Amino acid sequence: MTATFFYCLLAYTAITCNSQEVTGDDSEEELAMRAICTMDSEIGPCRALIPRFFYNRYTQRCQEFDFGGCNGNANNFETYKECRVACRTVQKVAKKCRLEPETGRCRAAITRHFYNMTTGQCENFVYGGCGGNDNNFRTTEECVESCRRPKTRGIPKICLWPAARGNCEDNKPRYFYNVEKQACETFHYSGCDGNDNNFANEETCKHVCSKDMRASTSMIQPRGKPFGSRLRAGMRTREWRIKQKQLRKNGERADRTEHRGQN
Repeated sequence: MTATFFYCLLAYTAITCNSQEVTGDDSEEELAMRAICTMDSEIGPCRALIPRFFYNRYTQRCQEFDFGGCNGNANNFETYKECRVACRTVQKVAKKCRLEPETGRCRAAITRHFYNMTTGQCENFVYGGCGGNDNNFRTTEECVESCRRPKTRGIPKICLWPAARGNCEDNKPRYFYNVEKQACETFHYSGCDGNDNNFANEETCKHVCSKDMRASTSMIQPRGKPFGSRLRAGMRTREWRIKQKQLRKNGERADRTEHRGQN
């Protein structure tokens, strides 16, 4: 879903509204709130020292700061609880993924990918070729693997790859797994090359890549010994303990190995 959302940076003397187009399934309200929560704290030009709370995108916690009393921005909450509730949709990600993208000091124009904390998506930016920071990935797959791990954990690696048409001239309808949308989608395959994120039908794609589908079709296997075996072992242990307690009264001691051999 592509949505144009408008979020207002509520100041104390004026309201400034900005628009931004994003792609994703989050509600406009959630996107607007994340845009606010990823702002830096602003004291403002006034000189009061009012204790307030802001969401620190770099520590991923709500922290106290001194507000000057005017202007500033909307990442400004009267209580810790208000901050926590407002910013609860900001995803917990690795440190490098919390950074703003940096072009760097060189002048090349290289397309790279960064994680946008506001939209929760991996997006393109222009990299100068040197300097910058670690929120800089050569491919969308690298970015997704590094920064959207909670959603991609357990998904086979081939399902993180983009759809690849290949280099031949055929036009076969196939399915690939779109990790950004967490869904299987159609594309046209040329008939050669490409990659393994390429399925003849939607059912196979879902079976391989969809966590929900794999969970519903997989058989749950007990860990360790079968339940019946563990139950019998537990009963034998209980019997041994009862026998030991009885013998202890008579100054004797039960032998666990001997008891096991009797069963």
